[in-house]
Amino acid sequence: MPRQIQEPSATVERDGSGQRTIYQHPAFGKIRAGRVEGLAALYGSDFEHQRYIRIKIGPSRLERSLSDDSYFTTNEGYIEVDLSEAQWATFVSSLNVSQGVPCTVAYRDGKPIPGLPKPESRTQQFGGELKERMARAAQRLQEVEDLVAASGLSKAKQAEMRASLDHARMDIGVHAEFVVGRFDEHMEQTVEAAKTEVNAYLLGSIQRAGLEALGAKPALTLDYANGDRDEQPAPQTAP
Repeated sequence: MPRQIQEPSATVERDGSGQRTIYQHPAFGKIRAGRVEGLAALYGSDFEHQRYIRIKIGPSRLERSLSDDSYFTTNEGYIEVDLSEAQWATFVSSLNVSQGVPCTVAYRDGKPIPGLPKPESRTQQFGGELKERMARAAQRLQEVEDLVAASGLSKAKQAEMRASLDHARMDIGVHAEFVVGRFDEHMEQTVEAAKTEVNAYLLGSIQRAGLEALGAKPALTLDYANGDRDEQPAPQTAP
């Protein structure tokens, strides 16, 4: 279905400094991205971030005065979303790929969205899943042992089979728990080291991509009471 065409509305305002025309239209918008400082959990990321990217898309109006155009935003934005540096890099470099990049909604229609809890440790998550699988395997071994007891085999043969089952039970029990514990320790160290390496690499990649201006600006702070801080100043009147 084709989109309807609608002319912008125009309002003329006069004051002591002159005259300006304000144009408004439902399709007028403004988008900006900035770096935010502060610890936050982000959707689609395995750890908390001290720095991340916030994108804001909101309504806009056009003001024309002294043959010059100025673009302003209103206090309330349509939506604001946060992305990790890795998500931002994927977003700007992977057009038409898959169904998009995970992002964390921070504001919708000017209202804050509840934040996310601290991400669950991946090592604990995988360790829990492994222990659950080992518990199921132990249950299977017990079922096999019950079948052996009801098989009618000689006591010597049953004892031989139960000995093998006991060894298997030890391997998936105490021995496996020891290996899992050592693996968790190793993964914790590896993950912490990876965080530092990834953050440093992404920061360098963003700078090399020509986005130094994004990192050079101070941390983005949204002040809804006073409107956007990046609004363009009103045109000056001629002397």
